[in-house]
Amino acid sequence: MTPALDRFLAFVDPDSAEPAALTLLAHTPHLESRDAEIYAQQVPLCPLPQSLGHESRTWAIIRAHEGMYVLARAEAQTQGYLLEGVLLPVEALLPLQGDLEPLLALLSGPLLLPQDDSPLAALALVDEVSGWTSERELQTLRRGLAQTDGDFMRLLALLGWSLHGEGVAVFGHAQGKRQPSERLALVQALRLLLPPPQRANLTFCTHANRLPPHRPRLAFCDRVMETSRTVLIWGETWPSLPDSSPFTAYLAHLASLWQGDLHAFLQERRQLDDLAGNQPSNTHLAQDLARLVERHRLDQAVLDGTAQDAEAIIRALDSLTPAHQSWRQRYYECLLKLTLQQRRADWSLYIARAMDADPQLHLALMACLEKAEDDQPDAVYSFVRARLLESPQFGDAELPWLVRLHHAAERALSLAILHSDAQELLAWFNLIVREPPRFDLGDILCAALSASARRAHHPQEGHLLAAELLALAVRRCPSLVDDFLSDRVLVANLPPQVAQALIEQQTAAIEALAEQSRELFLLTLSRALQLAKPCLSGAAVRSLWEFERLSAQANLPPDFQPSQIALRLAARPACLLDDGLEALLAWPLRHEADALFRALATRLKSHEQLERLIFSALEQSQRPPQDVVQLLSELVSDGTINSQQAADIDIAILTNHEWPMSDLSLIEHLARLLSQHSDIQLTPSALWHMVEMASILKNEAMGKAALRRLLADLPTQAGEVQLVRDLARLRKLTQWSAALRNLLAQWWRETIRQYNTGQLQKLERALDSQKSLEDFEAIVRTALAMRRVLGQRRLADWAEEIDSAFRLLQALTSAFDPEDGDPIDLDTPTVYAELEAHSDGLSPEVRHVMATNLRGLAALVARMAERRSKPSLIRSEDALERQLMSGEQSPQSALDFMKWASGYLDGLQKPTDSA
Repeated sequence: MTPALDRFLAFVDPDSAEPAALTLLAHTPHLESRDAEIYAQQVPLCPLPQSLGHESRTWAIIRAHEGMYVLARAEAQTQGYLLEGVLLPVEALLPLQGDLEPLLALLSGPLLLPQDDSPLAALALVDEVSGWTSERELQTLRRGLAQTDGDFMRLLALLGWSLHGEGVAVFGHAQGKRQPSERLALVQALRLLLPPPQRANLTFCTHANRLPPHRPRLAFCDRVMETSRTVLIWGETWPSLPDSSPFTAYLAHLASLWQGDLHAFLQERRQLDDLAGNQPSNTHLAQDLARLVERHRLDQAVLDGTAQDAEAIIRALDSLTPAHQSWRQRYYECLLKLTLQQRRADWSLYIARAMDADPQLHLALMACLEKAEDDQPDAVYSFVRARLLESPQFGDAELPWLVRLHHAAERALSLAILHSDAQELLAWFNLIVREPPRFDLGDILCAALSASARRAHHPQEGHLLAAELLALAVRRCPSLVDDFLSDRVLVANLPPQVAQALIEQQTAAIEALAEQSRELFLLTLSRALQLAKPCLSGAAVRSLWEFERLSAQANLPPDFQPSQIALRLAARPACLLDDGLEALLAWPLRHEADALFRALATRLKSHEQLERLIFSALEQSQRPPQDVVQLLSELVSDGTINSQQAADIDIAILTNHEWPMSDLSLIEHLARLLSQHSDIQLTPSALWHMVEMASILKNEAMGKAALRRLLADLPTQAGEVQLVRDLARLRKLTQWSAALRNLLAQWWRETIRQYNTGQLQKLERALDSQKSLEDFEAIVRTALAMRRVLGQRRLADWAEEIDSAFRLLQALTSAFDPEDGDPIDLDTPTVYAELEAHSDGLSPEVRHVMATNLRGLAALVARMAERRSKPSLIRSEDALERQLMSGEQSPQSALDFMKWASGYLDGLQKPTDSA
């Protein structure tokens, strides 16, 4: 359904001054009068002179503004002429494809003056338009060529000048009554030279009375007028269109299509029409035509296989009006050819994505790739590789691509082995080695490496290939390593520095090899394990660990992964030098690979230097104390080291650090070990440090654990002075804790019991000047007192002596201090007589000793009575005696002691913790 077309009718008086010469007579209801006048004034059309009515009719189509054209006709009247115009939206023109006949039919009726003020009726185009046929196009172009005497170039020149600049004014064409039809035929032929969407751009006027710029593009005139347009005189020579004209390329392309045969020309031009489609462009006419030429030339180049502009091919395939489907495959084939030549990954992906989306295209281009494998396998490999790299995981869609990749790789490697130099061959191998595992090229690579071994025998390129093939085998084909090493010619062709490391196992050469080849270095270490030769230094082991740090990107086989080699080295450390052993354990700790460290330490469990190695590794790692404690605990838990070794490592670290407070975690760990394992032995120095730390931290558990060990090992033979110094130091360090003080006092009591009386007396003198040790001096004095009481006697012997003394004193008391208190009237002669009767020949010396002892005994009894604890106002004699016997009162004298000891012996007392 075509839209209703507004129109207008105006009268023009040519003898009046413009623009007042135009009088609007009528218009359609939807068209404003002012707009109708503006449209009418834009039409520079006048009828043929010296004719009236239909015979004077002329035609014009102008572009009024963007998207709107005006179709106009003019007919002469007696006093002037009538001008009728129809507004044509561009969407109404596009279906006509530039055909003028349906437009002229709109205004084919007689042009009459309106009889009243009634508005004009709107017009409509015929819904069904026959359009262009091949025969009609042929006739139209033939009529146009006839007017240029068959000169196609002259026809192109007229088209070019019409589109160029401000348009063209043509003077002297088709004079006479046939003028309108001839000029229309010429315009129609020129329009056919443009693609359908652009044909409306060729506006025209068959008889112009003025020449405004651009409106219309082609104006026919019968009289010469002043104008800024290009002026062409019919029948005279026309100038050529400037090379700078944006239309030159299009006209040149049309000229290249013209071979003198209208049929052939129209067939080529229809390809241009197909490319242009039916939709107008948003760009300028010149740009549209230039792109069209570029595309058409590209089509021709693609069809004959000479296209070289891949980007242009991609633009063509992506365009809104792509080539016919039958051409699409040719385009992709041409693009594939260029892609294989230039190895462009982006072009490869573009083609591959189209193949994945179109099964028919996939089959066709896969056949092209298969054919190209014969002489371009590397290009095919590059193409397919780009497609597979885009897929992180492979599914069914990738299987055909993977098969093609394998075929291309096999063919490329086969050709490289036969014809390429060593560098090119190695480049291929290194490419395959670096490919992702999902490409599954392992078997192909191994077969190619095996086939290349004979080239390593070559005297010129063997030195380069031998080492590289061996390295590649380590990296991807470990099953070939032994075969290569057993190949005497290949081994003989190894570079000297490689042979010194790999074959001769020279330490310096091994260290240097790490800088040259990771794979050969790892192979050398693996071979050192087999030979068990002590050749691996700390530098070599550090290089091994550096490769471990980078191993995530290496993708090495399990046997040659650095961590696995390190574990095997730990299991067979004979090939490691001393600094190599230290480096083996140090790196995992420094990089917090704790599980790997424990695994290595476990394998070194029976090594005599394990404790030193662990200590060195921990120190080098500079791990925080809490990490060290955790690691040691784990090593003890899994049986790698025992508690004594863990304690020794703790002490070694603490000693090395000078026992700082920052290592508190280690000190606490050591204290726990001492508490949990009674058999752990520590140096006195370490124990002293622990006691000091316990004092600082007020940690009683730590203090007990350390103090017990320290007291057990405290040297008591170093002399009384040193012992007292140690005792004073310990007393000061334990003063804060009653439990530790009791522990120290108990140890002191037990210790001095091992001393003889002479030693105790020396201790007493040494302690006499130590005010802080008065309680310890009291213990010594008490021990001396008990030694004086008991001597060397057993308690049973002492009991007999006490019994004798008691009987003697009891006899004296009952004889001379009767219970009734009455004094005895002593008869001394009787006493003498009794004593003499019992003397039995007693010698004078014995009599003297006996006399002295009796006097001394009397004095002792008197002194004991004087020094005993006295009763007080609040405590009676009985109460005091009861307290002494029960142990509530400490004895202050010999008499008190006898009472106190009697209570103890009678079971009235219970020894305290400090007893």
